[in-house]
Amino acid sequence: MSFSRREFLKHGGISAIGMGILFSNPQKLIGQSLFDKSIVGENLLYSLTPETFKKYIGNEFTFYTEEAAYQGTLSEVIVPTAKKQIVSVRRKSKTSTTFFLKFNVQTPNLPQATYKVYEKSLGQFDLLLVPGNPFDDKSVLIATFNRV
Repeated sequence: MSFSRREFLKHGGISAIGMGILFSNPQKLIGQSLFDKSIVGENLLYSLTPETFKKYIGNEFTFYTEEAAYQGTLSEVIVPTAKKQIVSVRRKSKTSTTFFLKFNVQTPNLPQATYKVYEKSLGQFDLLLVPGNPFDDKSVLIATFNRV
């Protein structure tokens, strides 16, 4: 049985790719490195739960943009009562966690943006905030967490 040079390179390349897939981390291969335990440990927001945030109700938070910094307080943690049951690929049932953070900010009419948020106990993290219904002379910003 003889192989041409082209067939030899084709089969060798396929074998090399197969071995690379076999010995690689499958989570990183398909782009799900977020669930890698070493990376999750570094991500502060992944470890925070609604119960954790409830301890910070009334605390001052600072919202940084490129132009300015704004002060606000966490006024409410909203947890919807209905929890969705999600069936994964492996047929294991998981519960999704969804909750909302409501911040009262002293500056009215802040736009939807990703802000660098700082709280003295939690540290600094990025958070997408959208405007809510304003009341009095304050602005309301809402953050949505949805974990599947």
